[in-house]
Amino acid sequence: MIINQEFINKKVRYFVLAAGMSLIVLGLLMLTSGWFNNLLLSLISFWKGKPPAPHWLGKLHAIGTEALLSGIVVVAIGWLILPRWNLLVSLLHRDLVLLATSVLAVVILYLPVVLIGHSAIIAGERYWWLGDDAMIAMRYGRNLANGLGLVWNSSGERVEGYTNFLWTIYMAFVHLLPVPASKTSLVILLTNIILTIATIPIVIRLIRVLNGGALVTAATLVAYVLNKNAMAWATAGFETMLLTLLFLLSTFRVIKEAQQGKPSLLTFVLIAVMCLVRADAVILSALLYTLAVLLSKNRKLIVVYSAVSLTLPIAHEIFRVFYYGDVLPNTAYLKTFK
Repeated sequence: MIINQEFINKKVRYFVLAAGMSLIVLGLLMLTSGWFNNLLLSLISFWKGKPPAPHWLGKLHAIGTEALLSGIVVVAIGWLILPRWNLLVSLLHRDLVLLATSVLAVVILYLPVVLIGHSAIIAGERYWWLGDDAMIAMRYGRNLANGLGLVWNSSGERVEGYTNFLWTIYMAFVHLLPVPASKTSLVILLTNIILTIATIPIVIRLIRVLNGGALVTAATLVAYVLNKNAMAWATAGFETMLLTLLFLLSTFRVIKEAQQGKPSLLTFVLIAVMCLVRADAVILSALLYTLAVLLSKNRKLIVVYSAVSLTLPIAHEIFRVFYYGDVLPNTAYLKTFK
């Protein structure tokens, strides 16, 4: 029996288009139709055995939004991508195309959120803001820049209410720039977009060193760029993107240097710096130290480099004890015991 490949391709395309349109219709119904949502709430009530909580309507609207957006993406794939599949596959083998496309996607998706979603006009001037914890670190950074030290209040009471030491230091540096107070948060937000873009070539190189093909690279970049959690943390001014960049870069260097048999001290310094970017990143650093030991043939040199690099977090811990009088940030106790 001879199967027509063109016929199969058309069936796949029609199936994808039908699935996408179904998601769009479902999303529109959940966002605009009262009777449809009432029907869903009745089904939820029957399933749970009690009336659903009021917040369930908000959940349905959120699901409807995701269904609508997902449907638009699926339709675009069936309409624009599948008919040009062979051309796209050939382009996927070119890292420059993948890099440029990913960078463009980050700019299109992230920049409007930064410029519009995290700003407002107050008394005729546009102000930008960050997420809650990021604004806490921003205040510590501002006080440091003003000569008050790494403190929350100007009274001088020392409480370590942040867990992102290097990010806070960077915020202090931003406050030293000739930038109005209304725009300091914008500098942090734009920094995160730059970090997000800078991570893209690292992702590509990491996949290549792991012998991943073009489709794996493309799928990974799509997952990275369209990850709503990464976008949320980046566009809220958190240190997440800096930590992501350092972790992926360190992972790439550990694997590459193990393959070449040439470990470098810089790699282990990067691993140690992660602990200073975010306190609980010590877990990631420990995993990378372990990976380096397991992969490398020159384990004595790895141990020496690891010991040298660990002077950075040890020095920071000594600073913490002498400056704040405790071995852990105050937030660690709050999250653990309260």
